Amino acid sequence: MAQSKAQEEKQQKILRGLLQEPGNKKCFDCNMKGPVYANLTHATFVCTTCSGIHREFNHRVKSISMATFKPEEIELLKRGGNDAARRRWLARWTPDDFPEPDTTDQARIRQFMRLKYIDRRWFREDGGMSAPPGGADSAPKPVPKQQPGDFRSP
Repeated sequence: MAQSKAQEEKQQKILRGLLQEPGNKKCFDCNMKGPVYANLTHATFVCTTCSGIHREFNHRVKSISMATFKPEEIELLKRGGNDAARRRWLARWTPDDFPEPDTTDQARIRQFMRLKYIDRRWFREDGGMSAPPGGADSAPKPVPKQQPGDFRSP
């Protein structure tokens, strides 16, 4: 069922508010200012370049300004965000492990994302997203480890 114009406007207002949070003002994967996409697989905000790379990995990405979001997707992003993702996906990361890639170096960004999401090199199970209002049982389930070359979305 299609959402009403009022619901869409309310969701856009929530998304704009989430983008104003300090941790969400830059792309989670390359630190470019002003992310314009939501990565629903990891509940993060990313730039146009990184959204394309996420799609290569079959991660679910939506344009913040052009797409319609379901209420559960908005809730996921409210519980997640870039700071929560950093605590989960980069919990054990240091710049000595793999320096953050330059925003213009797509090959390095792709390599960093592969280490982060596919190899789960710095992942910590208990880091990240807060429990939803319904309690921990309704929280998103952990993303299963993917095998090398397996780009299907979990």
